[in-house]
Amino acid sequence: IRLEPSLEEGYYLLGETLKDSDPAGAIDAYRTAVSLDKNYGLAWQALGRELIRSGNVGAGIDALTRAVTLDPEDVWSRTFLANGLWHMGRAKTLSRS
Repeated sequence: IRLEPSLEEGYYLLGETLKDSDPAGAIDAYRTAVSLDKNYGLAWQALGRELIRSGNVGAGIDALTRAVTLDPEDVWSRTFLANGLWHMGRAKTLSRS
């Protein structure tokens, strides 16, 4: 990142290294990656995955929808999206109980 701050992949890889120890830092890194390249599907996927994991399901679904739009054949983006939609539906069901 110091050598080439405009390279989106550096931020994506930073997010990957931070996702377990510093989820908020990982989300920030993924957001930077997608701000540098709006078509970086893998970064959209990771951003969505971590947003859902952090409890921000709606934003995670939005990010994963973008990832699936960019690559409809990406099985992992579809899987994470389905998981997010399941979480959203479960939250609605629980709030009605």
